[in-house]
Amino acid sequence: MIGISVVFNEELAGGEYIRFYQMYSAIQPQIKMIILSSKRWPHLGGQLFQSVTRFTPKPINIGLVERAARELLDVQDI
Repeated sequence: MIGISVVFNEELAGGEYIRFYQMYSAIQPQIKMIILSSKRWPHLGGQLFQSVTRFTPKPINIGLVERAARELLDVQDI
């Protein structure tokens, strides 16, 4: 079963993204998140958080969002 993916379009402090993920994953353990953010967070969280999230920059670029989704879902063609 493929986990649920969430596109998250809110600007938060870095630690708040981790907290949001922790709350969501308690309900849906296989969740994967694409986070749209004007800031870069390359080293946020631990290895688990980094493996289930992707940050893409604003303004929204659908190609980057699609690439992030493919990486998270480990698929070649959507």
